[in-house]
Amino acid sequence: MLTQLTSAIPEPSVAIEHLGLPFREALAWCSVAGARAIQLSATMPETRVRTMDRSERRGIGDAVRASGALTAGIDCILPPEHLADPARADTAAQALFAAIEWAELLGRLTVTTWLPTGDGHATALAVRTAVIAEAQRRGVTLAVLGGGHDADGPAAIAIDPPVLLAAGESVDAACARAGSRLAGLRLVDLLRSGHRGPVLQPGDARLDALALAATLATIGFRAHPVIDTRGWSDPRGGVVGTLDRWLDRPAPPRSAAHA
Repeated sequence: MLTQLTSAIPEPSVAIEHLGLPFREALAWCSVAGARAIQLSATMPETRVRTMDRSERRGIGDAVRASGALTAGIDCILPPEHLADPARADTAAQALFAAIEWAELLGRLTVTTWLPTGDGHATALAVRTAVIAEAQRRGVTLAVLGGGHDADGPAAIAIDPPVLLAAGESVDAACARAGSRLAGLRLVDLLRSGHRGPVLQPGDARLDALALAATLATIGFRAHPVIDTRGWSDPRGGVVGTLDRWLDRPAPPRSAAHA
């Protein structure tokens, strides 16, 4: 039943920033693991967008294609305090502007980020307003991470299930509420152990993956759910396990998960 639903949704992408590998090694590993979509990072050392020129930015996209994968989107997730600190807010804003420009260059990919709410600190609010305006000017979708409660905001929504699960809320209900504004989903669970981890983890899962997949299929979700291994105890093994269970595919040799 699950695979009948997940087959109606784009295959998961893998956020390569937290795999514990250099960029090109991470691409090679994803290829072996059977991941066919990649979520780039605008902040990891080898793909830090503010330090790359236009040719280098395009070259990152070329490297993903050469690995046999597609580029699903770009993460530019900065520490919240950087957006509210007048001494660091300009640098944070410039990083977000550069990520948006990079997304436009690579085919108007979706940029996933965290932004403060509209009633936040004045400095953070100024960054929020400027970043949203820049995304709109360049025709780039900006998916703002959180619990999906910003129903009337100008940006699209990206849902991080552990945020909702920690608050005792329903992930599939949040996705349904977001509807066509849902432009991003982290394919991550808040395990019963209290840690972030893979979905469908035997004996430790909290996320109702079947209900989530049904909701995504119903609302016509067309983005790639992102396997985001931040805080996972075994990032690469978790990626392989997520792909195996979400897609109901035969498990690869153990070496693929831990190479």
